[in-house]
Order: sequence, then structure tokens, then C-alpha cells
Amino acid sequence: MGPAAAEKSLEITRSLIDLAKIEHGLSKPLTVCFDEWNVWDPVRAPGEKGAEEHYDLSDALAVAAWLNVFVRKADIVKIACIAQSVNVISPIITSPEGLYRQTTYFPLHLFSNLMRGSSLDVLVTTPSVDSYYTGITVPAFIRNITLHTPDLAKLTKYIDASAVLANTAQGTKEIRIAIANRSAEQEYEVPIVFGPNVAVSKTITVHEVWHEDLRATNNFGDEKVKTITKETKFGGAYKLKKHSFQILIFTVA
Repeated sequence: MGPAAAEKSLEITRSLIDLAKIEHGLSKPLTVCFDEWNVWDPVRAPGEKGAEEHYDLSDALAVAAWLNVFVRKADIVKIACIAQSVNVISPIITSPEGLYRQTTYFPLHLFSNLMRGSSLDVLVTTPSVDSYYTGITVPAFIRNITLHTPDLAKLTKYIDASAVLANTAQGTKEIRIAIANRSAEQEYEVPIVFGPNVAVSKTITVHEVWHEDLRATNNFGDEKVKTITKETKFGGAYKLKKHSFQILIFTVA
């Protein structure tokens, strides 16, 4: 639950910044640099042994969740630096013979290329208790907040999303929605409702990162997990596969 803890910490930091500005009469905008975020299991990849993680699809979903946090909090987070970039807890693994892209490379690549523009407010509702995780979390306070907060404030929703409004080179506008389904077992048919007076195309582009096996990994010459791009019709809802990540691109009509 690292991304959830980071999001709550950013909200607390924002409040502390506001308090300091009030107490000291400051008007200058103050923002946050979030340094060295990533997925790392020190038991699986001990630091004293090089911290060379071998990531699976679940780790790719975690990276997507981290990046969703930074897009949602883009008003205050202006820099967010992944640690590291090659070999050590990294999206790319190299050897003298070549390299391969880990599962975590693909959400990072999609966000870097597609999720630029103006961050949009996204409200994800959880109509039933099976729409969010209620088990043990690390840190523990995430579970406590989830159990005692209203729907919109829950930090452990299985559906995790962010969105941007982007200008294209062709002069059109696109709404790009990054959605991770963090449930290991459950598919969700998710209605997507836009604000008033917003009309979008009936055909959308989908960039999807998924594999049937949540524990699927990549290796040299064997990329089981990668991005698949397709076009599909949109009729007001989109079915999310279990343990999947996708960016949906809507052209604004």
C-alpha cells in the first residue's frame, strides 16, 4: 500500500504547507519533489545483494498506482523521480548481450508518453464492500482510514484511476484515463461518465498491460507482459480485466 500511504502523506504535506504559509504570511507557491519512489521488496531483493528485483505483473500494477497518485496530485507534485532506472530495482535489466524490459517498464512508458497535459478530477465510487480491499495493510493506518471514511475517501479501492486533458499534434483534444484494476480475481464493468457538455468519440484507443497470470514475469527474449494497443467501441462503460492496467484515449468531439 505504498502508493496509498504516499497519497495520504501528500495530502498531509499540502496542509502543513498551507499552515506554514498562513503563519508566516507567505504567498509564493510551494510544491513537492517526491524523490526515489518505486516498488522494492527487500526480502525478495536484499540491498546487500544488489537489490536486483525480478518484477511480475503485480509490480507493474503497483507502478501504475504510484503514477496515478502523481497525476492526481499534479498541482502540488512537480517532480517525481523513480529509483532506479537500470538493473537495481529498475524497469530495464541489462547484460553484456543485451537488455530486456521488465513488467514495470510498460506502465512507466505509457504514463511518460501519454499522461501529459492538464490533470483532471476523477471520482471513483465503490458501491459495495467488495469494491475495495479491507485486509491487512502496510502501513496499518491505510486500513484504518479505509474502514472509517466515506466512499470517496477510501484509499484501497480496487479501481484506481487518473486522467488528463491533452492537446494532440493534429490540433484535437483528448481525454486520457489511466485505470488499474488491482483485484486479483474480479473483472469490473465500469461506467465512465464525463462532465456536462463533454462529448467524446464512440471509438476509443486502448493501451493495455495484462497477462492471465498475475505472477507473470519478463526475461531476456521473453516478454510475457507488454503493452497491447487496440481500438474498440465505447458505449458508456468499459470492462476491466482482472489485475489489468490500461490507458483509454477518448477524442473530444
